[in-house]
Amino acid sequence: MPPNPNKLLRELPPYDVLGEVLTSLGLKSRLFCRTELSAPWVIQFPRQDMLHFHILERGSAWLELSAKSASRALAPGDIVVIGQGHGYRIADQAGRRGVQPIEFPEESADNRYQVLRHGHAGSGTVMICGSFLFDNAAGHPLLEMLPPLIHIKSDPATSWIDFVARLLTAEVAQMRPGTQTVVSSLTDILFVQVLRHWMDAVATPAGWLTALKHPQIGPVLAAVHERPDAAWTVDKLARRASLSRSAFSARFAKVVGETAQDYLMRLRMQRAAKLLREEHLSLAKVASAVGYDSEAAFNKAFKRWRGKTPGQFRRELHETPGV
Repeated sequence: MPPNPNKLLRELPPYDVLGEVLTSLGLKSRLFCRTELSAPWVIQFPRQDMLHFHILERGSAWLELSAKSASRALAPGDIVVIGQGHGYRIADQAGRRGVQPIEFPEESADNRYQVLRHGHAGSGTVMICGSFLFDNAAGHPLLEMLPPLIHIKSDPATSWIDFVARLLTAEVAQMRPGTQTVVSSLTDILFVQVLRHWMDAVATPAGWLTALKHPQIGPVLAAVHERPDAAWTVDKLARRASLSRSAFSARFAKVVGETAQDYLMRLRMQRAAKLLREEHLSLAKVASAVGYDSEAAFNKAFKRWRGKTPGQFRRELHETPGV
């Protein structure tokens, strides 16, 4: 029987675990400056609890992650992302010494990016600098497994990242009406593109990113991220993976790096933190939204994870300026 040409087929894409995780982590990407630099120059960046990124638009530069590490050459179009907790320096010359490091001015109150000029205008190196910060990081394996440095060179294999980087550098250079909104969206896209590149191009060790593609563990992660409020048990998760309870527990721990119970608990707590931060829900409704029938049980679990009760967490958020 020939197929009915009028039949409408609908196929839902698989649940986007990575997208949901980035949302729940509270990604806050921002661009803080465009630098126009003439030699000699050095920029020193202290250790911070955020990821930094730089895109070299024009000229040349050298990156040092530490005093003992070799300098890494950066070419136009290159993108570098430096991991959390790593101090580093970027200079016009490999091993540059005897030059007073450039000090960045205080951030503007409204987080607008700034243009910094050093030396003769219109010559030398042009670079944009920004950061990726997470409100609800709390030890998520995605952030813990990122390397100290991701260096993406401009070539045909990175055409999508190059495209985003070119849009970003062009938008920052022109400073047209609406630029701040465009830049905010492009920096979010840049982070996702960098992650995709790293996942595809680097032989990552067993861990959370590998688990997303695992034929048995991947569907389990998708299920719990889509419905963290469901009454999940190890037996139910094992059945979804088509494994026995013992085989599933061992495989999950090996691939993900923690037990299924610990993973589910942290997922629920991160989701709860996001709801407490962004939604005007009662604590009972937040508890229910993350799979707890009892507000008391939720309070106990949240305090064990965060070191404070959900009520204390919410009050401190409201008491903190700018949050």
